[in-house]
Amino acid sequence: MIVRWKPGAIPEPGRFVVSWCFDGDTVRGSGIPGAEIVRVWGIDAPERGQRFYRQSGAALWAMVGRRAARLEPVCRDKYGRLVGRLIVPEFGDVGLEMVRNGWAWWYRQYAPGAVRYREAERAARYSKRGLWGGGPHRWAPWAWRRKYTRHGALVR
Repeated sequence: MIVRWKPGAIPEPGRFVVSWCFDGDTVRGSGIPGAEIVRVWGIDAPERGQRFYRQSGAALWAMVGRRAARLEPVCRDKYGRLVGRLIVPEFGDVGLEMVRNGWAWWYRQYAPGAVRYREAERAARYSKRGLWGGGPHRWAPWAWRRKYTRHGALVR
């Protein structure tokens, strides 16, 4: 069977095996044509150079690394990456679990109606889980990118 993939198209939901985590919100995997790099919907995790970058990526890898997940595509971002929900049997919605454990922010700008994400972030902050227990020096990734990057490149 030959599967043709049209660039920019949103593939159907299906089985997706994660082979690499770039950081706490972006993975590489296989199983669905056109979905090699996936940005986890509803969350934003620390960027390279930020505190908790490694811990966030490790937390995501612990949940999805080399496991079969269900990928539910939502859209494509401005970089052409597929944005979608990753669902694994042990944890359910991986994005929600990352927020619940304090390793990612609820990405209000792109998931404004995600009430479960808002409540999970509120609980993580209150309980000081993950990056919320690391003292006062934490920036939301979108604010960090605005200050320290220009068109995707680190400003020195």
